[in-house]
Amino acid sequence: MLLNEVLVNIRCGLDLVEISRIESAISKGSDRFLERIFTASELDESRHRTQSLAGYYAAKEAVAKALGTGLLVKGIRFTDIEILKDQLGAPMVKLSAAAKARYDELGGKSLAVSITHEKAYAAAVCYMVCDSLRQIDDR
Repeated sequence: MLLNEVLVNIRCGLDLVEISRIESAISKGSDRFLERIFTASELDESRHRTQSLAGYYAAKEAVAKALGTGLLVKGIRFTDIEILKDQLGAPMVKLSAAAKARYDELGGKSLAVSITHEKAYAAAVCYMVCDSLRQIDDR
């Protein structure tokens, strides 16, 4: 099979964050930081635990990288990418506004995210399956 015959395009995003950076931002910015970055559902799910919030932050960054934009580019806000949990506690992604528009523009078919924590760090990876027939300028 020739490479140009592949019918799907797999995009990937990865992010690593120091948990202490999130802790510091929360203590400096208080509710303002939390409301700008996290949805009410994320704050409820995390119970405001810094380690969980750092994981959600890393996941949002990873999703934005898979979208090919990063955050705060093309109008994508942190709260346009929501990290929730499924029935088994695994992370799942809900996109809205500009993030959903970008996903649709890329011909998004599915999106998966995984989050891990280790003492001082939280990391996340996102895989997105898209329609490869769409030619999108990522610049």
